[in-house]
Formats: sequence, structure tokens, C-alpha cells
Amino acid sequence: PVVAGVIMVLMAYVLHISYGFFLEARTKKQLVQLFGHYIPAELVDEMAKHPGGYSMQAQARELTIMFCDVQQFTRMAESMEPAQVQDLLNRLFNRIAAVMAPNNGTIDKYIGDCVMAFWGAPLPVENHAWLAVKTACEITHMLADFNTEQTGLNQPVIRMGIGINTGVVSVGDMGSSIRKSYTVLGDAVNLAARLEPLARKYGCPVVAGPRTVECTQQVPWQWLDRIRVAGKAQAVDVYAPLDSVLSTQDLSDQQWQELDAWQQFRAAYQRFDWDTSRKHLATAQALRPDKPLYAVYSQRLHAFMQSPPPPDWDGVIDIAK
Repeated sequence: PVVAGVIMVLMAYVLHISYGFFLEARTKKQLVQLFGHYIPAELVDEMAKHPGGYSMQAQARELTIMFCDVQQFTRMAESMEPAQVQDLLNRLFNRIAAVMAPNNGTIDKYIGDCVMAFWGAPLPVENHAWLAVKTACEITHMLADFNTEQTGLNQPVIRMGIGINTGVVSVGDMGSSIRKSYTVLGDAVNLAARLEPLARKYGCPVVAGPRTVECTQQVPWQWLDRIRVAGKAQAVDVYAPLDSVLSTQDLSDQQWQELDAWQQFRAAYQRFDWDTSRKHLATAQALRPDKPLYAVYSQRLHAFMQSPPPPDWDGVIDIAK
């Protein structure tokens, strides 16, 4: 009578253990299938060791989001064969992915000639804003070598605009029953998308939002403007890393002089003192006469002196797109 009971207990134990192994293997397989397309394989392997710590359910989390887009790509592609366009984008995206991988970036999707990525999920990263800014600056440096290769292939030079923003978003596995993806949604994502086109407007490769700047004080940020994007009532200050330098310790004496002159310009500009603004702008422009940002403000100040803005102007520039 005892033997039958013991056998039943042993069988139940074996079935329980087997089912546990089955669930664990299935969870690991789901992690690999889901995240293998977004993050480097070594990070997926690390996640697979502790699958219970990662959820596909949507969560509210502060992340840093990046949109990286080829400027004037449509016009460029018009003169290229489809196979050439494919080869160009594949080579470029492979280089960008190679920069993002060691910086723990999660590639969300490719939207035509645009790459959307974020930091801080699925792997929690405390310094996600810094890693995103570091990636953006490294992409701008990578483009120099890539364009040398383009010139050798007798193909057009590539210029990219990068928008970065940090904020609380909803991140998780989203979509329909037919197709899903691990992605992010929220106001911070929308602002990051709006910042990317400003790179061309202000003539700088990287444009960042205020929360990103707040989280990366070691970067020598240069104020660009105070803007209001479409769909938002609140204005935000936007910035660019000066010459894509990642640390104030790496600035030259000339760059410090330029940054100081620009900060004095900003103070005068924001109190609508156009004469003093022009003086400090001229100082910065003498140090960097080829900088598009200074040409933008030179034209703006000239327009303001010819036709002053209304008395109730709050200093905010409305951006339609």
C-alpha cells in the first residue's frame, strides 16, 4: 500500500519539475524572440538568466528617446536606383546599430530613413540620458568616416539630424493580435520626434530637450532657442552639445570663449536687449564665422530691429512641425 503512494508522489514531483522547466524555457524563448531584434545578443542572454525580472506588460518609466533621421533623403533617393538606396541604408543602419549596441541602446524601429531608439528599457539603466547623448555624439563622429567612404564610392554625403528627449513614457509590448512590438508611447516621445527636424533649422547635428540636459550636466550644452512645438501649450528650451563634445573638460580655450559669449548673448536676448545681443553675437560669430546657428540669430535680430516683435511677445518661437 505504501509503494503506490510513494510512486504517485514521485510522479507528481517529476511532472511539477518538468512543467517548471518547460515554463522557464518558454519564457526564455519569448525573451529572445521579442528582444533579439532590439538589443545586442549578449544583453538578451543576460536577460534570459533572470526572465522573471522583465515584463512585456506596459509600464510607466523615465526613459531617453532618440530619433535619428537622414536629412533631405527623399531628394537624394530620387536620383538613385532602388538597389543603391537599399545598400546605402543597410550600410548606414549597420554603422548606427554598431554605435548603439555598446551603449545599451534599444532599437525600437526603422521608419524609412529614420532610426528610433530608446535607453532605460528593457534593461534598467540609471544613466540612460548620458548614454543617449554619448551615442548621438559618436554617431556624428562616425558619419565623418562614413562620408569618406561615400565619397570614395562616388555617392552623396550623408547628413543626419538627431533629436533626444528624456521623460516618463509608457513602455511595453504593444500592437494588435496580428503584430506586436516592444515600443514606447507618450508626450516625451512626441517631443523627441519634434526636436529632430530642428537640427537642420539650427545647423547642428544634435538637439536635446531640457530634461536630458538636466540629467547630463557634464556635457557642454549650448542653448539654441525657446520653442513651442505643435500640439503643446508649454514652451521648452532646447540645446545642443557644443561641437558634439561630451565633457566640459575637453573644451579648448576658444570654445570656452565662444560659450561665454553665447551665454551673455542669451541673457541679453531674453531681456529683449537687441543692441547688447548683437554685440555678444558678433563676438561668438568672430570665433566661429561658419556656424549656422549664429547666422540664424543674426538674421532674426536684424528682423527684430527692423520690425520689433509685439509688446506681449514671450520670447517663444512656435514650431509648426
